Amino acid sequence: MKKIAGLVLIALLFFLSPGTALGDHWGIKAGGTLSFSGDPETSIIYIPSNRLAARGGIFLNFPIGGGFSLQPELSFSMKGVRYYNVYWRDTLTVTLNYIEIPVLLKMNFLKRVGIALGPYIGFLIKTPPLDDGPNEWTWRENRVRKIDAGISASLDYRFMKPFFVELQFCQGFANVVYSSNTDYRSFRKPFRNSTLSLLLGVIF
Repeated sequence: MKKIAGLVLIALLFFLSPGTALGDHWGIKAGGTLSFSGDPETSIIYIPSNRLAARGGIFLNFPIGGGFSLQPELSFSMKGVRYYNVYWRDTLTVTLNYIEIPVLLKMNFLKRVGIALGPYIGFLIKTPPLDDGPNEWTWRENRVRKIDAGISASLDYRFMKPFFVELQFCQGFANVVYSSNTDYRSFRKPFRNSTLSLLLGVIF
């Protein structure tokens, strides 16, 4: 956690330093996100489903010519999985919260539309506090990777200056959960974070 806090502090100093922001655009954005990561080892009793959560952050935009710009971001992203217990007929949510740093190449056209694509790295800041319930063995703290990485793609539209709306998709490449034991699980598959977000932002 101390290493993650240090990395976040360095990123914040970069984003907030006067020399970084001078002459370039910066902004904030936030909204809802749908996490549909699935479940690495599903039992018969607990059925995984999508999780509705939140995402937000700040960004800088450096024009590089020809309608292109470089856009680093610092984001807080809530991910995870939601379970439905078919026996007790109730739900339980596994929370995976990340601090993410995407670095995107953005193309702007028609003065209002932007498309961005690039990699991101995520640092887990909250692990599931499960002592029992669905796949307790799988979700023990020492079985969840602390770092995730993947690719981010987005489409934004500036509907009223300086406001914009953005549709963003993130796909993780890392298997978030280490392989588990072979007890009552009905099947196995990798757990890779995937999110679809709808964000509202303002650019300065």
